[in-house]
Amino acid sequence: MILLGLACSGEPVEPVPAVEPVADTRPVPTSPSIVLITIESTRADHLLQWGYARDTMSTVGVFSERGRRFDRAYSPAPWTLPSMASLFTGLRPSELGVVSAEHVVPDEASTLAEELSAVGYDTAFFGTNEFFDGHGLEQGFARYQNEVGASGLKTATAVRSYIDAREGTRPLFLAVHIFEPHCPYLAPKGLRGMHSEEPPGRMLTDVEWDAMGDCYRKDRDLGKTLAAYDEELMAADSVIDALWGAARPFRDDAIWIVTGDHGEAFWEHGDFGHGRQLDDEQIHVPLAVMGTGWHDVDERPVSTAWIAGSIREIAGLDPAGPTLGAPAAIVVSETSYDVERAVAISAEGRVLVDAETGVHVDGQVDEAAALAAIQVEARFTPQVRVVDEAVRARLRALGYAQ
Repeated sequence: MILLGLACSGEPVEPVPAVEPVADTRPVPTSPSIVLITIESTRADHLLQWGYARDTMSTVGVFSERGRRFDRAYSPAPWTLPSMASLFTGLRPSELGVVSAEHVVPDEASTLAEELSAVGYDTAFFGTNEFFDGHGLEQGFARYQNEVGASGLKTATAVRSYIDAREGTRPLFLAVHIFEPHCPYLAPKGLRGMHSEEPPGRMLTDVEWDAMGDCYRKDRDLGKTLAAYDEELMAADSVIDALWGAARPFRDDAIWIVTGDHGEAFWEHGDFGHGRQLDDEQIHVPLAVMGTGWHDVDERPVSTAWIAGSIREIAGLDPAGPTLGAPAAIVVSETSYDVERAVAISAEGRVLVDAETGVHVDGQVDEAAALAAIQVEARFTPQVRVVDEAVRARLRALGYAQ
């Protein structure tokens, strides 16, 4: 159809003037590009470099060997929304006000993408999780693509297309979230069944089987479920390898950060999946950083929320809190999924505060962990119930228990 520039009345229509593109007057930073890769439901103890028997994530292993491996990294929450909100801001979920599925990152919160964009970075996010829609996580990203249900390799293809089409010389802050190995555990055909011949594991009880729900039910043989989970980890690793290829124009000069958003439980402590408990299975995640000049293993407890401070520091900004290089004395992880809980982890031990069952101590209590427990306890003031008198005495000496 050819438009002749006439209105319905026959009056001539003024041509619409062409819109000149707005020049980007931001300075071009000299700091490097930063690639942040987060992987769903990835517990550290299912990776070879963190002590597992199978080499499930060889690419992550290479990153950890070429950079710094953090042996004791913990997510600030055992499920996606609060953990990612913390990672993008550096604030704990309760500080940010994002602790439940209906919560949204407030507009006034300062996110990494906003801060990096302001100093001249290009910013882009690619992912596939329903929590990345409608919760404010998109703040500051010039390109934001969340395709729920897409495979990791499809996401990597989208990333490659974006990188190939980029113009200019600005450094890039690229965040990619890989959905594998979230349930259901069904790896691509090339990996599916790779560990199916493993010896049988424990058979799940009827109560456990019924509690798991359709998404998590793979087999009553828990060994087969764990094998399928490991195959999904391998699938996620192949996506990371594809992202490494996609980032060829700048990859060798970039900072690469790879971690899990939270872990996954398989009935080790009376629970499965993630979100409800603060045992290591649900919050201890792999973390590797490559490109900073670090070449070692860090055994200090760190929070993945402190990645935000490290990225700010890389970009020449005020870290505004602890960093991976200068961690705080304690790590706090918390959840309000069904019962409000928080755990304070130090090098010596941990203090768990549970709104239903009180305070529980594991290991030697030091002052930093006890004080952190006091701070998180103030949110829901549980009753203190420590059965062991020696533990009670240590808490009393620190001014915690009465």
